[in-house]
Amino acid sequence: MGRCDIGAYEYDPNIPIKQVFLPVSARNFCANFFDDFSNPASGWPVGEDDLVRTEYLGGEYRIFIKSGDFTHLFRSPSCNRENYVVEADARWVGASGSSYGIVFGITPGFSQFYLFDVSADFQNFVLARRDPGDFIIIVPPASSSAINGGTASNHLKVIRNGNQITLVVNGTTLGTWHDSAITGSTGAGVYSSPYSDRPISDARFDNFAMASLLGSSPAVQRANALPALELPFVPVERIGLPAHVDRLPLRDELRSGQE
Repeated sequence: MGRCDIGAYEYDPNIPIKQVFLPVSARNFCANFFDDFSNPASGWPVGEDDLVRTEYLGGEYRIFIKSGDFTHLFRSPSCNRENYVVEADARWVGASGSSYGIVFGITPGFSQFYLFDVSADFQNFVLARRDPGDFIIIVPPASSSAINGGTASNHLKVIRNGNQITLVVNGTTLGTWHDSAITGSTGAGVYSSPYSDRPISDARFDNFAMASLLGSSPAVQRANALPALELPFVPVERIGLPAHVDRLPLRDELRSGQE
């Protein structure tokens, strides 16, 4: 038969004990996130009310807007992080809206966030920030031939590195801007905005990815810096909306400079 000996140990008080203290580092691990929307249970908001319907459809995430009064924002199931890259494919199906894009820098309750707003019809983009009391336009409507028009898909990418925000569309860098109003770990997602006089719009999103950015890049130069424009903002009542969903009164001022 096998034998197992159990030993009992006593410390001699006359012999000093050598102790080694090691630093303990605790951190929350946030894995890189990718969703091709082939799994309808991956965690994005799904539902319908009088204003909007969201669903997984044909391997894409659909935001079908039924009212021209509100912009709708949906946070991804990915965990919050501080410096990151977020990207997604976006396109219109049938009726186009005013714009679609990536929402990032989302703080709890959507009290603050940034919008990378793209118009396929006008082939231009806007960078804006929402604060609790107003909207700040960091980059007014700026044209780019890199943006595909009509119902063609556009691959949108945001690089958030400290106070640097770099916007990329279809592999073309649109510029890098500095803004330090939102700090710490934040979330990201997608959104869609209708035309005020055309309530129906159907946006589709695919290949959403969010990955932590390792290190920092102080050598990135500030480009295309423009003065920020302040707009008054009146938030809608959030009662009844889940924490990962928001809707805003439609703001024509965001795109008042487009022709």
